[in-house]
Amino acid sequence: MRCLLEYILFLISVFLITPAFTIPSHAQERVVVFAASSMKDALDNIASDFEAKNPDIDIVLSYASSGVLARQIANDAPADIFLSASTDWMDYLVSQNRIKNSDIKALTTNELVVVASQMQDQDWSQLLSTTRFAMGDPSHVPAGIYAKQAFETLSQWSKVSNNAVFTENVRIALGIAERGEVGAAVLYKSDAQLSDTLQIIHTFSSNDHDQILYPAVFLTQNSDAAENFFDYLFSLDAQSVLKTSGFNKALAITNSDGSIVTNAKASSSALWPIILLSLRVALVAMLFAVPIAFGVAFILARYEFTGKAFLQALVMTPLVMPPVVTGYLLLIFFGNKGEIGQLLSNIGIEFAFKWTGAALAAGLMAFPLLVRPMRLSIEAIDQGVVDAAKTLGANRWTRFRTVYLPLSLPGVLAGAVLGFAKSLGEFGATITFVSNIPDETQTISLAIYSFLQSPNGDSAALTLMVISIAIALGAVLLSEMVSLHLNRKVRS
Repeated sequence: MRCLLEYILFLISVFLITPAFTIPSHAQERVVVFAASSMKDALDNIASDFEAKNPDIDIVLSYASSGVLARQIANDAPADIFLSASTDWMDYLVSQNRIKNSDIKALTTNELVVVASQMQDQDWSQLLSTTRFAMGDPSHVPAGIYAKQAFETLSQWSKVSNNAVFTENVRIALGIAERGEVGAAVLYKSDAQLSDTLQIIHTFSSNDHDQILYPAVFLTQNSDAAENFFDYLFSLDAQSVLKTSGFNKALAITNSDGSIVTNAKASSSALWPIILLSLRVALVAMLFAVPIAFGVAFILARYEFTGKAFLQALVMTPLVMPPVVTGYLLLIFFGNKGEIGQLLSNIGIEFAFKWTGAALAAGLMAFPLLVRPMRLSIEAIDQGVVDAAKTLGANRWTRFRTVYLPLSLPGVLAGAVLGFAKSLGEFGATITFVSNIPDETQTISLAIYSFLQSPNGDSAALTLMVISIAIALGAVLLSEMVSLHLNRKVRS
């Protein structure tokens, strides 16, 4: 054991000391580029070409939704260049005094298309009105905003909106469409070209929606390397890559007035469905998870068996595993194309893109927080009390009902409250498994995220934050009061 410890310490020391003696042959100047996720493939190729021609410059690319990146830049994120998929977020940065209107340049444009796994006999509008399809969230995702505008222009929104699965960016919409979880998707043409399994069945006219413009801005005025790459983005070589990737040449830039994103302006009354849905999801999650968690806790606390360590590790896995991994695994097994999901669908039970799926994800993520305090509470029960009940003739069920259950109630309550709070705030697994669909799966945490992606959503997000804090504090206070009462009752 000592040799192993010494070996580990030796490896750590080598890892820490070696970089100090490593002298690079030449120092590269870094250029940090924040870009909308829909530009990833094209921009990766452009950056590689530029680095090949300028080996002393390292292009660091960070991809996310335009809203996330703009808010980070507004809070002084170290970005040299910002490439947005929406002029709204450029307007936002102008309002935050981070950039000037005169600094914004039009980089490229795009088209909006409908894709399906195979050519359909029916018209695209009939397809979307009869089957689930994926699109960007129209409350803040530019592709979703353009799609909703197009549907409204064509008087189709009321027919297709109930079948829409809202995603956080078009790449997610592309992914679930390729997996067959939905029958179609509304994407940018540049994203549609990346798929080998999806075919374009309709291209929206540019008159159906606002111009899909990708504006660019140079943020760091004192970096020659950043300025060189910014200029390179508008070169013939870079524009050729963009065209090959499905983008079009931008002729001019027009500043928006911020009126496109109207869903972010929510009144307090419009927030109540979100709150009620969150409470329903959390309560249903606990209703089904608590009994199962108590059974697992009882087995772990009172029995020794082969594989106990593995069961303990399995129970704790959701707590340490990235939530998006849990959500993706749920999508694989319980999705419309998953083996379990298909079996349940045959008997009328669906989880993917449903509020029941949000409850399943929340219950699974909260499960370790349920089991731990329950197990500790059961282990703390005096064995003498159990033996006395056994001596008096109580069978296993009677001992469980009259001894274990009453004496472990404080732990059960503590676990239930922790699980409820976790379910109320669950985000990663939920958005990956059931998306962010208003009135169906959009819980408080997902709604806050959506509002924060909009330049006009701060007020609604803050309101939901205050409400969620109040609910959490109220639940914990109630738990403490009931726990104290139960402890006094047990002692007496």
